[in-house]
Amino acid sequence: DAVDLEKRFLAFMDGITLPGWEATRKGLEAYEKKEHAEGIARFSESIQADPSYNRPYYCRGRSHFDLEDFDKAEADFRKSLELSPEHTASHQYLARILLKKKRYAEAREEAELGLLVAPEKEKKLFERLGRQIDRAEKTEQPEPPAP
Repeated sequence: DAVDLEKRFLAFMDGITLPGWEATRKGLEAYEKKEHAEGIARFSESIQADPSYNRPYYCRGRSHFDLEDFDKAEADFRKSLELSPEHTASHQYLARILLKKKRYAEAREEAELGLLVAPEKEKKLFERLGRQIDRAEKTEQPEPPAP
C-alpha cells in the first residue's frame, strides 16, 4: 500500500541529503498521522527548496486530495507529472479527481496515459479506473425523451 511504499522510500533515503529532503520527510510523517495542514506546510517548504523535484508536489497533492480540496490537488498532480511524466500514482490521482469533477473525457485520457507508463503489476488498476469512468459517464447521461 501507499504508506508502506512511503516508509520504504524513507528508509532508502535515510542519510541522503537533497535540498528540501528533510521537509519532505517531516511532511510524510505528518501525512501518516493525518496531520494534513502540517504535511502541506512541510511539502511546500520542500518545494521552495527544490521546485524541480516531483515527490513533494505528489505528496502535497495527496494531502489536498484527502482534504477534498480537489482544485489544489489537481494543480499539484499536474505539476508532479510535468516534472515526472511516468509517475503512475500522479496519473491515478489526477484521473480520480477529474472523475469526481465529472470531466470524463479528461479523466479517461489521464487513465490511458497512466496505463501507458504503468508497470505490468499496476495496469489492472488503470483498466479498472477506466471502467469506473465509463460507468460514471453512462449514469450521468440523461435518458432520451419518450416518443
